[in-house]
Amino acid sequence: MNVSHLIGSFGGSLIFIGLTAFKPDEPPPPEEDPPKEDREEEAQRDYTKGCSFPPPESLSQDILSASAEFGVDADILAVTVYRESGCDPWALGSSGEIGLSQITPKVWVKILRRENILSREQELWDPRTNLRAASWILSNLIREEKNTFEVFRRYNGRGPKARKYAREQERSLSQIKDR
Repeated sequence: MNVSHLIGSFGGSLIFIGLTAFKPDEPPPPEEDPPKEDREEEAQRDYTKGCSFPPPESLSQDILSASAEFGVDADILAVTVYRESGCDPWALGSSGEIGLSQITPKVWVKILRRENILSREQELWDPRTNLRAASWILSNLIREEKNTFEVFRRYNGRGPKARKYAREQERSLSQIKDR
């Protein structure tokens, strides 16, 4: 029974809000899959085209997997990787940020452990783990912020540089969407 929509029942009639109601003994209706063309287009997306360094061989598939796992638009994750590391899995930032998505260990490792994304900081050097971590972070920012400017700004930090970063990331995102 879809309890989020069901308010109660009176004399065998269902009283509900929303658009979904079904009898308690019936299984819920299957979720609709995206149109086949959309799935095929996404599966064929080559996210290595925006790289300035030789990317890991499985980058496109890893971006799609990590973004799907946490419900993040794969294009948002891809432009984050392009900007943060140029697709270099061995990138090390000036403040100790690690890997493709430049995850800051002192900020995120404890939280990412709690979320079972990693068990040790060194795992951030693994491209798949790094992308999963970034996707988890982005998914939480998206839930809190609802607009890409604030998501990108908060991913980067605070202040004027973070606002500039967010504006540039929004431009990059619109360019990748236009491809």
